[in-house]
Order: sequence, then structure tokens, then C-alpha cells
Amino acid sequence: MASVTQQIPNYKLGISELPDELKAPGQVVDLKNGIPDITRGLIKRPGSDLVKAITPVATGKWFPIYREEDEHYIGQVATNGAVKIWRCSDGVEIPVDYALVPGTNLASYLAHTNSEDIQPLTVNQTTLFTNRTKTVAMLTDSANKSPVAEYEAYVNLKTIAYGKQYSLDVFDPTDHSTVSYNRATSIEADDATSGHSPGDGHCAGMGRSTVVHESTKQGPAVYSTSPPSATDTGTYARAGTTVTVTKTDHGWDAGEKVTLDFTTGAGTDNTYTIASRLDANRFTVTDAASGTTSGNVTITRGKSNLRYEMDTRCVGVPEGSSSTSTAYDDSYQPFATLQFGGEGWVTGDTHSYVSEKGLTTTVKIKSHVEIKTRANIALIRPEATSSNNAENVSAESILAGLRSAFEAVSGHGITATVTGNGLHLRRSTPFNITTSEDQLMEIITSQANDATELPKTCRNGYVVQVVNSGEDQDDYFLKFNVNNIGDETTAATYARSSATVTVTSTAHGLSTGDTIIADFTSGGATDGWYDITRVDADTFTLTDSASGTINAGATLSYIPNRFGTGVWEECAAPNLEIKFDKDTMPLKLVRVGLLNVTHTVATSAVDTSAETITITAHGKATGTPVYYSNGSGTTLAGLTNNTAYYCIKVDADTIKLATNLANATAGTAINLTGTGNNAQTFTEYEDINGTATDLSTTGAYRFDYPNWSERDVGDDITNPKPSFVDKKVNKIFFYRNRIGLLAEENVILSRTNDFYNFWAKTAFTIANADPIDLQSSSLYPTDLFDAIEVNAGLLIFSASQQFLLSTDEAQMTPETARIQFISNYAFDERTVPFSLGVTAGWLNSTAKRTRFHEIAGIQRSGDPIVLEQSKIISKLFPEDCTLIAESTENSMVLFGTIDNSEIWGYKFYTQGDTRIQSAWFRWVLPGTVTYHTMFDDTYYAVIKNGSDYTLEALDVKKETDTLLVGTAPSEYLIHLDTKKTIASADLTYVTATDKTTFTLGAGYYSGNTLKAYCNTDCDNIGKTVPSESITGSHPNKVVTLDGNWKTAPKTATDGTVSTVNTDVIIGYEYEMEVELPTIYIQEAKDDKVKSETRGSLVIHRINLSFGSVGLIDTTLVRRGRDPYTQTFESLEWDSYLASTIGIADDYIHTVPVYDRNTNLSIHLKSTHPSPAILHSVTWEGDYSNKLYKRV
Repeated sequence: MASVTQQIPNYKLGISELPDELKAPGQVVDLKNGIPDITRGLIKRPGSDLVKAITPVATGKWFPIYREEDEHYIGQVATNGAVKIWRCSDGVEIPVDYALVPGTNLASYLAHTNSEDIQPLTVNQTTLFTNRTKTVAMLTDSANKSPVAEYEAYVNLKTIAYGKQYSLDVFDPTDHSTVSYNRATSIEADDATSGHSPGDGHCAGMGRSTVVHESTKQGPAVYSTSPPSATDTGTYARAGTTVTVTKTDHGWDAGEKVTLDFTTGAGTDNTYTIASRLDANRFTVTDAASGTTSGNVTITRGKSNLRYEMDTRCVGVPEGSSSTSTAYDDSYQPFATLQFGGEGWVTGDTHSYVSEKGLTTTVKIKSHVEIKTRANIALIRPEATSSNNAENVSAESILAGLRSAFEAVSGHGITATVTGNGLHLRRSTPFNITTSEDQLMEIITSQANDATELPKTCRNGYVVQVVNSGEDQDDYFLKFNVNNIGDETTAATYARSSATVTVTSTAHGLSTGDTIIADFTSGGATDGWYDITRVDADTFTLTDSASGTINAGATLSYIPNRFGTGVWEECAAPNLEIKFDKDTMPLKLVRVGLLNVTHTVATSAVDTSAETITITAHGKATGTPVYYSNGSGTTLAGLTNNTAYYCIKVDADTIKLATNLANATAGTAINLTGTGNNAQTFTEYEDINGTATDLSTTGAYRFDYPNWSERDVGDDITNPKPSFVDKKVNKIFFYRNRIGLLAEENVILSRTNDFYNFWAKTAFTIANADPIDLQSSSLYPTDLFDAIEVNAGLLIFSASQQFLLSTDEAQMTPETARIQFISNYAFDERTVPFSLGVTAGWLNSTAKRTRFHEIAGIQRSGDPIVLEQSKIISKLFPEDCTLIAESTENSMVLFGTIDNSEIWGYKFYTQGDTRIQSAWFRWVLPGTVTYHTMFDDTYYAVIKNGSDYTLEALDVKKETDTLLVGTAPSEYLIHLDTKKTIASADLTYVTATDKTTFTLGAGYYSGNTLKAYCNTDCDNIGKTVPSESITGSHPNKVVTLDGNWKTAPKTATDGTVSTVNTDVIIGYEYEMEVELPTIYIQEAKDDKVKSETRGSLVIHRINLSFGSVGLIDTTLVRRGRDPYTQTFESLEWDSYLASTIGIADDYIHTVPVYDRNTNLSIHLKSTHPSPAILHSVTWEGDYSNKLYKRV
């Protein structure tokens, strides 16, 4: 047999379930409470420090808050929605304020059954929470929609034309009936003329004139026939359906049309055809209704607006002669030219014209046409403009004529206002308006075809839909904003008596006749437009359409109805859902910083007569709490020392004090009867849930609603609701300066750098910064649960598949973003994916055991590489592993199961493209783990023993603030769990019994062995003993140690001895255990190692090469023999100098074996608080490769 030796140079590859002959060099059978470190070797894990005993609830969602390098927190959302937060550095519970979110709303949103329902996200100073069970909704009540469209129109004057009638037809959009009227199409003049005699042959009555029926114009070329005015008043009497109208010299005949407005009594307002002409002063019409009544009536003539030119020609005709002269008479010939046919004129109608020279000419209608149009609300027919270019026709006169025409027609309910180059029309009920003269006027109602043709002067707040084409997708909405007005919405109060509403609005600035748009938010008055009557500077009245009593204090908001020059700006469609229901959307938790403002108040600053305190530039608001301290002097009379009060702000330099917030708000101040002393102080506090709270050392966290942006442009087509509306949000995340939400199969990202805005900026076009809303597609259910950023994009997880959100461009935009399927592996939605530096990992629990997958090589095209990293420990890796804590800085991921003390760790190291370390290990902690996380190089765990909890911290990398023993460069971690320092002053030593006692304090609930360890620079440094007894009840348990631990001798280098006070480290011991695999001769070939299993290998000895080590047991387990255990103490007691630690930095320990390799195994154990590091193992033995012959 040949003598052989071989070395396993390191144990960096951790636990493997592979058969020993297949294990790679550096893998072990078991590794408990150790870490396979790529540089330091296989090391004993650090012990945990007791941060503090804490009081969470038994079940809830835990979450981390990483704010800054030195400010870390953990929190818990209880199943009832209550939230607690602890500072990791000292375990102090941080106050949480719910004032901005009503308690019932907060509890309703955060209450949950399963912890995975609550999904947190921390971005900078804010932590956001979403609940997977809550369905996002929009606010649907009218108060939270965009304003309802007003019933209005704008008549924009396009052209000033001569000889044209600017006519308008106003009708009910739901009524398709028509009205008809007649218009003359040709006329002729009667040859007979009268009124200019005797003639003299000079034809003095000859001339050309424009004749306008019912014109109010007068001038050298325009003449009026001076008939009755267009609108007159009269009286009426109705018997049955016959209405007899009395109007002196009415001038109408049967068959003519008149419009009657019955101003008193009960007639039916309408346009009527005269049934009969009784006489010059009376005529009858037939009403649709029947009854007996009488009263006053307004009459609008049925014939109007006839315009023609009369050219009267003449020749002198001899009548006879005398001796001296011949007598002549005038022979006139009239010629009439129709300029505008007016309304109500039919064939056979006549019109007499008396010229200014007294010549009377009669014109007869030769022909007419009947015109039908939709104008059941109002037929607006102003006088046609002059055909004579010499006359002045202006926009002002045209618009004034239109407005007068509206005023002349009663019953339509339209308010007409001339503004700019047009006429604004408004009605309380729907109407539409058209014109046959579209070359003269443009009608703008709720729609327009071209934004460039919209008027530059209009009503403030007018909304119009711009219809670019026949497709809805390119429509958008514009609102007119009068220059220099801004948002004039004003909140006020009111009372109603009968129909009179009295509004109280401080300094309202309105005048009688102004119009407002009122929204009565309480009390029940009728929303709408109102003309107001000014009472005084703070009060005005209006008349409601309804009647009744509403007590003072009811609320409204109103907007003055302004007209002027301004601009059209994009807006949302009227009556559109524009707001998310904030109680169904994620909530935010914001850090309130330390508050440490203290004012010293001298006696001279206290005014007892005014009950005020002067603090220059105090910065307090009414309701700000302050804490009073008398500074160990005379207490200010009226106050109590060490008591919180609430400020009443008088001015910037003066306050009063109240006993509580309600009194402060009401202005009820404390009566100050003394001035105190010059050292007294007032320290600013914060109101937390109604309690004055000192935030000078803790700060606070405050819940609030995120400022979710409203939809301010477009409609449901051009700016649709995000796809998470009416769905449950499974995850909230941060990616490329956008907040993202996952809802069912959709990925929704906010606008860039506008985290709470999920609406498009404009409906005109798609902007690069607009929200991104994409849907994943698959043959399988694809509800998306989580996401993590990777180099190629955003890796998104459904329960069974993975998707990649990415872009081929430098900037991700709505047009460049895409989502694609990349792999098909199960994902446990109770967990979160995690980063492994340049790759990502996740867990699934579809089978009995949990699996850990790692994905690499993710590209926008091509398949990724997915590895099951837990395959090597598949039977050991526990099921229901849902606790994950990762540290990319330390290349470590830790996995745990709730209420289990065992933690499984994965350590990795990649060099270039090669993974040179992929190692598993396990820890056992001093209690079951409820939650854990890692911040930088520190592992934090909430550990439970019974019903008690502790927050503990474990440094996975030695730092300057790590609890060490010894002096540089020989500084070592102290390997005790739940450890803390007991100062010498807190120790009691009794000489008679030679016992030391101390009170243990809160946080020690485990049944593990409690040990004491001396780390004071003295002769006893490194000394450790278990507790002799622990008596009493928590937290006042008394621990007894054998010997004097309060003081110890210290030997100086010159041999002199002094006594020093000693501090004691206490904590629970824990055991590091390593089971090495069976030893085989191994040969490396290519990238693999082959073990020789068919030869005969006898192991003589095993040399264990340790790094820093204090005390360790090696156990040789051999088949058929008792285990052989050696306790290895690196430096024997009394063999090293006093004041040094019994730890060797490097040591080789030999274990004698002399047995076949397959008959033995080696176990290493260390429970001592000192370190234990295994660098390598070298074995020596005899080997024979003579094998049995195969037959």
C-alpha cells in the first residue's frame, strides 16, 4: 500500500446532500451556526446583540424602512390595521400619528387576514402600503366629478355683411317638431299714388328710398312706415278655448301670426294664427287649453323685417293750356325692388309707404315661400342689415340687434350677453342653436370643429369639445380662462327663507346684477346660475327655484360668472369621474423628524393682564402643543410644572396657552396670574393622535393620503382610467423614476417624476412622460404579484410565469415600453423576489419543499438561464419558507420559516462570469423567528420565546461599532446570542459567599444557557462561566455568578498588580457544528472532481488547520467504536500572559484515526464564546488500488 496525503484547502462550499463521493472539495454534510466565507474560511457565525424587548402583536405584516445609512426601522401592521414602528439602533418604539387619515379608514384599508395581503414600498422619506384585497374605485358623486356642462352657446360673429339677416333658430334637442313662417320672395308697387297734389309738373315727389318695415332707423335713405311697434301690450279674456285680445289699433287681419305672452292669468304662451278680426281694436285666437280667465298679455307682431327699395319716377303731363301757359300735372310711376322678404308676409299682403314728401305708395306681395325650421324654443329674426353700403353696419349693431331679438321673444329662458365679438347664450335647461347663415356666424355649443376659430373673449369656465375628425380618439376638451382671474371658487355659508337665499361671504366683491354659479354643498338649495342682489360687503341674496326654510350655516361654493379676454386651456370632459377614492388607494407613511425647539421665557415676557407670553418669532400655530418646565424655579402661576399645553397664536411673537386642543381651537385661554422665573422653558411638542408628544429623541411617523392627481384633461377615450381601477392592486414598486402598480394582468407606471399621477398630460398626443399601462398575455392565469429591477428591465412575476418589461430605447415611454414572457417557473406570492447583485432570485412552494430559483442572462431577446440553487439541499430546505433577508454587499441571502428557530443561508461569490462560491449553511437562533431583515452589514431578527419578543442584531461583518473583545490587531467577536453589557456599577459582589449578582432586565426569555464573559482589560479578560442560578420573574430576574465579577486584578508589564472594575457581557451560548464528509482520494479533471471509491484507503491522521480559535471539540465517530472527543483549547490556562485572551490566531490540531475512510466521520463543535475558524483539512493515510477482479 502506498502512503498518500491530500488537502482540502477550504470549506467555502457549504452543505450538500450529494453522496460524499460526489461532493466537491469544500462541501460538508452539515454546517450549523457557521458561515462559509470566501476569504476568512469556515467561521463561527457572530452572536446577536440584544437591541430591546419589544411588544408587537402575535400576527401581522412586518416591513423594513431603510432611510439612510445610519437610520433603519422595522414595523408591523397588525391584522386590525394598527401600526407599530421600532428604531433598529436602540429598539425604541416610534410614535405613529393617524390624524390625517381617520382611524376607521386606516383600519379598514390596512386590516388583513394574511400577512402577504399588505405590500409595502419605501421610497426616500415615504413608505407606501397597498392591500391586495382592496378594490380601487373612483369617486362617483357629483361633488367629486368635473363640473357638469352648462347649457350655453356662443354665437361668434365671422363676417359683417350688408343686406343680411343674422338669424338664429333655438330648439329643444329632444323635440324634432318644426315651426313655419312665410317670407316674401317678390313684390310689386301699385301704380296708384296719392298724397302729393296738386301736381305742377315738377315731380317734386320723385326719388329713391329704402323702405324698412318696422325699422327704428331714420336717415336720408331709410324710411319707416311707422306701424305699431314689434312688441305691444294689451288685455285678454278667455271663454273656453277662445281668447279675445284687446289692443287699440292693432292693425292685424285674420290669418296673420302673433306671439302671445300671458303675463297674468292662465293663458298658454305660444305663437298663434289670428282666427278672426273683430274690429280695429280686437281679434281672437284659439287656445289649446280651456277655461275662463282674463289678464294682461304681451303681443309680438307676426309680420316683420320686410325691406325693399322704392324708386318713384315721374313725368309732367299737360293738363290744359291758357293763353299764357300750359298746366301740367305729375304722373308718378313707382318701382319696388325687394331687398329682404321678412317674416310673416304672404302673397296678397300689402304694405303702404308714405315718403317724406308725403307721397303714399302701396306695395303688394306677389309671391312668398313657407320656411320650416326647428325653433320650438325661439325663432330669432332680427332686422336685416342695410343693403346700402353708405350706411354703417358694425359688429356692435349686429350683436345689439341679436340681443334685442332675444329680449323681444318671451318664454325661452335664455340669457344673452354680448361679449367680445359674439353673443353668449345660457339657459337652465338643454337647448341647441343653429343658423342658416353659417357664412356670417359660427355657432359654438358644447362642440367645435377647429380650436383656432374659438373666440378670444368668452365666459370664464366655458367648456367645449374640439372634434377634429369623425373619430373619438382625437377629440379633446378646452376651457376658457379669463385673464388674471384664476380659480375664483369661494366657500361660503347661507340660509334660506321661503325662496330667498341669503349668502354670507366675507368681502365678496359682487354687485347687484352679477351672476354666480352656485354649488350648494349642504342644506339642499338648488344648484345653478343666479343673479345676485348685493346687501353689503359680506352679504348678498338670490332667489331659489325652490322654497323652504334652511337654517343659517349651510354651506355652498360659488364662482362669479365672468366675461372677458382670455385663453382656452385643455381640461377634462364635463361630468367626468376625475378622482380616485383615496380610501381604496395605497396609503403613505411619512417620517416626521426630530423636534427639539425649546424657548426660555423670562418673567418680563409674561403679561398677566393680557394672559399672553411673548416669544419672538415663535413659529407656533394655534393648536401647537408645548411642554412647560419651571427650570427648578418658581412655577408660573396658572400652569403646572412638567405639563403640556396648547398654543393660541395671537401674532408672530405672542401666544396664549390652553389646557387642551379643543380649548385652543375655541380660543379659551388659561388665566395666568404669575410670571414664574427667568429659567422656565417651553419645549415644542407634536400632537400625535390627540396627545402632546415629545419628539426630541424619537421623531415620529405619520400616515397620510398620497396626493393622487386628478384627471384634468380628456375623457374616458382619450385619457382612460388606469387599468387598476375596479381591480385589486397586488404590488406597488418603484422603477425608472415612476411608481408602479400590478393589478391582475396589468402593469401600470405613473408619470415620470410625478409618482402619484396616473393620468396623461394631454389628450392631444402621447407624451414620453405619460403613464405606461400594459397587459401581459399568456395561456395561463397571469395575475401579477411582484416585480424586481434587473439589468434588462423589470422582471415581473405571476404565480407561474415570469415577464420582462423593457424598452429598446434609451427612455421608456408609453410607445416604446413592451412586456414579454421569458420563463415559466412557479412563484410563491407570499414572498418577494430578491437581488443577488446582477441576478435575481425567488422562492416557490408548489411541492412539499421550498425551491430557490436564480435567474441570469436576462435579455430582451433570447432565453434566460434559470437555476434551482436549492437543489443541492432539496430535502433539507424547509417548506413554507416565507421570510427572506438579503444583503448584496455580503453576497448572502437568509431564509426562514415563521415561528421556527432555524435560518437557512445561501452565500455566493461570482468572479466574472463564474460562480466560485455557492454555499448553504444553517443557523439556530435563541428563539423562533417572527421576522428578519438585513440593513447593510447587520442582520435584524424579531425573536419570540413564548409570548415575549426581542429585537436582536447580528453583525455579519466586523465593524467599528461591533461588540469586540481584545485590542487591535487581535480583536475578536464575542460569540453569545442576545448579549448585552452589565456595567460594574450594576453588579453586586458578596465576599462571604464569593458570589456576584445582578438584575437581568427585559429581553431574556430563552431557556438556553446564559453565560457571562469578561471583556475588560484585566487579568480575567476572556474568562467565561455559565450562570449559577436565575431566580425571580421577568424583568426582575436575579442572576448569580460564581466568583467576583465586579472587580478583577490587572497585572502591568512591570509586574505590579492593581484592581479594576470589570464589565460583564452576558448572553446565551450557542453551538457551532460542522460535520465533514467521508474522505476520498479526489482527482480534478477539467471542471470536475472525481473520487476514487474502489480502492482501499486507511486514514492515519487528520490535521485540522484553524484560524482564530479559542476552544473547540473534535469528535471522531468510527463504526463499531465509541466516539472519540478531544477538547481543543488553543492556549492552555496559565500558559499565556495575564491581560491577554486565550485565543490562538492560527493553530493545527491533529486527530489520530487509523481506520478505513468509509468507517469514520469527523464532527467539530464549539459552544465557547470565543471564535472558531476552520481554514483547511489535510489527511494522511495508506492507499491500495488493487481491486477485486470483475467476473
